[in-house]
Amino acid sequence: MGEIAVTLTANAGILLRTECLTMAVDAFHDHPAPPFSTVTPALLNALEAAGKLSGLDLIAATHIHDDHFGTAPVQRAMVCSPAAAFAAPEPVFPGQLLITGPAAHLRHSGFTLDFRRMPHDGEEYQDVPLYGLVLTCASRRVLIPGDSTDHDAVLALMDGKETDTAILNFPWITHPKNRAFVDEILRPKHLLLCHLPFPADDVDGFIPAAARDAAKLRNIPDVRLLTQPMQEELIL
Repeated sequence: MGEIAVTLTANAGILLRTECLTMAVDAFHDHPAPPFSTVTPALLNALEAAGKLSGLDLIAATHIHDDHFGTAPVQRAMVCSPAAAFAAPEPVFPGQLLITGPAAHLRHSGFTLDFRRMPHDGEEYQDVPLYGLVLTCASRRVLIPGDSTDHDAVLALMDGKETDTAILNFPWITHPKNRAFVDEILRPKHLLLCHLPFPADDVDGFIPAAARDAAKLRNIPDVRLLTQPMQEELIL
């Protein structure tokens, strides 16, 4: 069973490296969105210097919001990874993979990538096209629902299969009904919590609140918070 390496850029942005695919999800954005953190020029430089912008097969945006996507940093990543495809639910670049319809699927000899249209949290964002995704690589499945905490949509995306690793926004565990769903129904083997600010930006105390609520989970053996720029987590 292959390893999964996860690197936080900022906010909900992650770099995901598996034996089948290396991809970025919501990883490159540069618009200030307090109280959450963003990919500053210094952080983007550090990511490039560490080789994190190289070797990407796919750069994906679950949706086109300023705290998940920025044209300039995505273009820089595409220069560093010239073979990378770009996928998003709105047209941004010529020749990109445009995700449309209720669901979309990428099939390859080594992996499958399933996208499903999901409602964005917040009534004011219901018309925003957002797609959660599941990457299946060998026997491992990684769930990333983006900015949606819709239980039915997540179940449809999972299609009755077990969740190996779930990368979820922190409201999935700070809201009691969401926490019960994650702990009793979804029950991933590994849970990584994101969309948290860096500690220096955490004026509202989201990190300690998420840590307290993470401690209430009973059925998930491995729970980690993603809070530091370029934080790396290895899932064995």
